[in-house]
Amino acid sequence: MNKRFFSSVLFLLAVSTPALSQDLNMLKDRADRLWTARLQANKANAAEFVEQEKRSDFPMYENVREASVTGVEFTADKSKVLVTTKAKQIVPPVGFIEQTITESWEWKAGNWFVHVAPPATNPFEANRGPVSAITVRSGFAFQLIDKKIDLGTHKQGDKIAGTVKFAAARSALQNIRARGLEGFRVGATRWIDDKTGELEFTIDSSLISQDINASVALEAMGPERVFEVNTVVENLALAGRIEGKFGIFQLPQTPEAEKGRFVELEFKNVGNTPFRVERMRSLDTNFVVSESAIPPLAPGQTVKVAVPYAQARLADGELMVHLSEGVLPSNSVLFRIKVPVSASAQQQPAGLSRSELDAAVRQALEDARRRPSQ
Repeated sequence: MNKRFFSSVLFLLAVSTPALSQDLNMLKDRADRLWTARLQANKANAAEFVEQEKRSDFPMYENVREASVTGVEFTADKSKVLVTTKAKQIVPPVGFIEQTITESWEWKAGNWFVHVAPPATNPFEANRGPVSAITVRSGFAFQLIDKKIDLGTHKQGDKIAGTVKFAAARSALQNIRARGLEGFRVGATRWIDDKTGELEFTIDSSLISQDINASVALEAMGPERVFEVNTVVENLALAGRIEGKFGIFQLPQTPEAEKGRFVELEFKNVGNTPFRVERMRSLDTNFVVSESAIPPLAPGQTVKVAVPYAQARLADGELMVHLSEGVLPSNSVLFRIKVPVSASAQQQPAGLSRSELDAAVRQALEDARRRPSQ
């Protein structure tokens, strides 16, 4: 939404309420000027656009670096409207995040002023009421009925299939994605009724050599609407027994491997019968697979293989590994080689997890809300 949006709004209002259309034209100008004062950290100028009784503690949003007024939403009271602003805010240690800020403006004494509402705990949580002048609606809902699935017992290489029940509005659910377990794939959705469905999934266990005890994050997406949450993540716990046969692992980058520009892979026989790696083929030109033979692996035996790369820190590569007959149903497996990480980088503190990032965002926003404006 932009000037065309506001022009359309003003035209519609001019047909029925000419005076109000003039008032809204003033509103757009005052909203723009308020954000200009905020971005300049000029509280005195910004206070001119805030209702008199709240000018001592209204939000200045000190961490906002960009702001653009994008639209207006009407309420049942013609003297009150909601003005929306798209903003970019700096949140240490995360960086810039995009945020939609909705502020309530009221017509008082012949002009528009920001109405400052009571604060809430978390501006990103729904149904907590307004935070200063921010309002967030709950929107799309999604919940797993089956929280844990027992996959049973399988041989490595089996295609494991299952279903998980969930609750969501059939008319709202757009898509479901998954992350957290190698080989886990989301299948079709089958609806039981308008509020309950089943999600089919499969697991390719070719690279799974040990029992499964994992959590898969299912991310459900609803329709995109302004001010509404449209993505919900639910965790699905999976447990299963795997009769393992072989394992392939990428080892941490050592100083020697970094200097020689190669990654090390480890093959391990975790089964009861010997096998051999017949051949390997790189599907990425950056990685070069040696033609040297790999000796047969007896049960419990391991072997390391060096895979050179031409250029450092590029995209992940793919390696097709062909095994002797009887190891897997297809006797081949596709293994992803991760981008090599230098030994010095491994010694740095680990990056923040998703939960730690979310906590950092919440804490930074809470600190900004509580900090008195200068």
